[in-house]
Amino acid sequence: MYKILFFFSFFLFYSCQAQQNKALDNSHTELVIEANIDYHPTELPILLEKLSKEQIAFITKLTDADTSSYYIESRPVVFQVVQAVNDDNQTRWTRRINQATDVMIYALGEVKDSVLVDYGWIENEHGETVWKMEYHLTEYAGGDKRNRKQVEKFVLSPGSYTLKYVTNHSHATDNWEGNIPENVFNYGITVFNTKAIEKIQKEFE
Repeated sequence: MYKILFFFSFFLFYSCQAQQNKALDNSHTELVIEANIDYHPTELPILLEKLSKEQIAFITKLTDADTSSYYIESRPVVFQVVQAVNDDNQTRWTRRINQATDVMIYALGEVKDSVLVDYGWIENEHGETVWKMEYHLTEYAGGDKRNRKQVEKFVLSPGSYTLKYVTNHSHATDNWEGNIPENVFNYGITVFNTKAIEKIQKEFE
């Protein structure tokens, strides 16, 4: 039953991208770099919204053979919040993961007066925060100077997790008040499954 739900959510996500990307095209679409601000672009390891039919078929094949908990051997993204809007408050969950899992956390948010106002964090099954966005760990994400990103390698220990992301009333997907950040589709937090992505990439090298 859970496997059916996994595939349904995965393909629903994929099928909705054309409509969502069209909406993005009607707003700020050009990445602008603020003068005198150091900027280092981040290349994401996989773009779910741009997977080819062949890549989707390969992921399906991997998942069919996957006996790991939460399909962690084949799931390219552990969980994510993307295209966060103003006054947002979103939560995502995992089922229990029975093995240590290497991930890359990519977080985009907004800062005002050196305080994050669009941000998120990860809690373990005991409600303890195991990772969070922190201003001193972020860097400029292109576009408006309020855009910040935090990119980290992290290990999820065995257990179940909750991802939370909140925004304030300004400068987000539904109402950019300034220029967009890099990788604008991923405004929010995406937790990439490093080893699963390596399998997919090797197949299509």
